[in-house]
Amino acid sequence: MTASAQRCWHGRRPGGLQHLAASDAPLPEWLTAGAQDHATPTIRLLEEHGYERARWCLELELDLRAPVAEPPPAQGVRLVPYGEEWTERAKSAMNDSFRDHWASQPVTSAKWVSGHRLEAFRPDLSLLAVTPGTHEGERRRRVRLR
Repeated sequence: MTASAQRCWHGRRPGGLQHLAASDAPLPEWLTAGAQDHATPTIRLLEEHGYERARWCLELELDLRAPVAEPPPAQGVRLVPYGEEWTERAKSAMNDSFRDHWASQPVTSAKWVSGHRLEAFRPDLSLLAVTPGTHEGERRRRVRLR
């Protein structure tokens, strides 16, 4: 069986939708697939099985041999080194930022922290842009005592 035939057979099975319907876990209610523009056989196969093109991604490039202009600082925003005290706030900010983004799923605390164990994670090279009123990972709250 060729790879195309296997994909067609798999695409005709109702497996993906059945897995979603049978699960008690809070799962997204969609199935997605992706292909690069030059992968026309894959695109054609997906379209034949009911998938529609919904969005395109862009690749941005910057020639690092040329000088890069320093952007002006945003008023009231400060840069702080990433540390454990910012873990939950950084995860929440990322989830809030991508809440309405195509196919984005909220990152759980466990998944976020598991990323910290990756060799590619470099907190020593990571900065957070923090707005006024944000301190050590928590927003300050005024409490009135009577």
